[in-house]
Amino acid sequence: GGSGDEADGLHEGDLLLAVDGTPVSTFIAVADCVRHQPSAMLTLLRDGVERSIRVPTSPVHSDGTTHVVMWCGLVVQAPYRAVLERGFEPAQGGVYISYYLYGSPAHKHKLVPKIWIVELNGTPVPSLTGFVEMIAKLKHNESCRVRTVNLSGRASAYTVKTDHSYWRSYEVFRKDGKWVQRVLPEPA
Repeated sequence: GGSGDEADGLHEGDLLLAVDGTPVSTFIAVADCVRHQPSAMLTLLRDGVERSIRVPTSPVHSDGTTHVVMWCGLVVQAPYRAVLERGFEPAQGGVYISYYLYGSPAHKHKLVPKIWIVELNGTPVPSLTGFVEMIAKLKHNESCRVRTVNLSGRASAYTVKTDHSYWRSYEVFRKDGKWVQRVLPEPA
């Protein structure tokens, strides 16, 4: 088989056989083997050839949902644990659309759940807090270019028109053990 440190990492279609020499057949077994390790040696089958590659590991952090934003009928949040466990998060960051409301501007313009918003009007979305700062500057009836990435890494672009009369932006977050709602003020 292949040796040691292949820089190209995992490929679609790789069959994972073992982690650090321990045979694995479930996601839980893989997680148990890599927990608290900076890297892991994977034995895998690729194109009919057994190979060993070293890959870095990273922890999946999640305290559950503590902050959500409603924008144009979308429920937007940092990706929660179940999303991260699917194994994909855009390299450039972004925020995750977990739900949308029927009849909303997002629904009208075909923005759907289970995708990341990675840019607004050509500006990268760094985090949920950054997203709130960006949407707070959008005026009523303003068109906004939205760049998204789906769970497979495919990018798409949409244009959404804000509607502050019926679809005001607001955020809901945990503070001192309680949920707080804050409606975003109209931009000047």
